Amino acid sequence: SRLRVLIAHLLKWQTQPERQTLSWRSTITTQRLEIEALLAQSPSLRPRAIAGLGGSYERAVKLASAETGLATDRFPGSLPYSIEQLLDDEFLP
Repeated sequence: SRLRVLIAHLLKWQTQPERQTLSWRSTITTQRLEIEALLAQSPSLRPRAIAGLGGSYERAVKLASAETGLATDRFPGSLPYSIEQLLDDEFLP
């Protein structure tokens, strides 16, 4: 679920630059920190997280759509970010 929230906020950041807020940035940072902590505690989760990115992306698009009012077709058809980008503290689309 943390991946879903992270991806949704990255999508919102990318598609609505005029609405970028410190709150969105804070949520992105928090989710990344929590994901990193989970992966540090249980490294075996990493392959499962990577394998589940497609499903996480579909749910993230629905979440981003609901939070922005944008139609789901306004978002890329597949995950536009690598796992490295998702977890990179400096990456913002």
